[in-house]
Amino acid sequence: MTVVIAVDYLVKIGFIPVFHYRLRGSEFWQGNLLMSAQANTDDNGKAAWMRAERQGDSLLVQGSKSGTYRAPANVITASHWNQAEIEAPMINPQDGRLMQYSVVPKGPDRVTDSNGRVLPAQHFSLTGKDGLDLWYDTDGIWAGLQAKADDGSNISYVRLAL
Repeated sequence: MTVVIAVDYLVKIGFIPVFHYRLRGSEFWQGNLLMSAQANTDDNGKAAWMRAERQGDSLLVQGSKSGTYRAPANVITASHWNQAEIEAPMINPQDGRLMQYSVVPKGPDRVTDSNGRVLPAQHFSLTGKDGLDLWYDTDGIWAGLQAKADDGSNISYVRLAL
């Protein structure tokens, strides 16, 4: 299976762009095993990248902020589409760092998709340096994300209506 990742956001004050972010990546899976991944990021003009490739029972990871290291066999990228990330170590696709977090299940909740439809979902908080909140619908499909930007503002991703 191939997963294509695209994240874009633009912050404007009035009509004036003051911040932009763009990430493009891909993941290649064989069953439940991540075989390789790559991503390139433009974080308001600062380039970052990550590459990972399976080598035996580990993933060889290289990134713009991580250097080169071997990650555990069950590692996945933090692209958030896969609910398995709740139980696995994650690589930051922006820069290759192995993320440090603890998972706190928050239980049943609701999220709103891009058409304003309210969906029942399970809520999880990932606490620590790379903290964020994730929601997955009753089928285990990604439904929402909230995180804090470097400046303390809130970032919310909502699922496009299916």
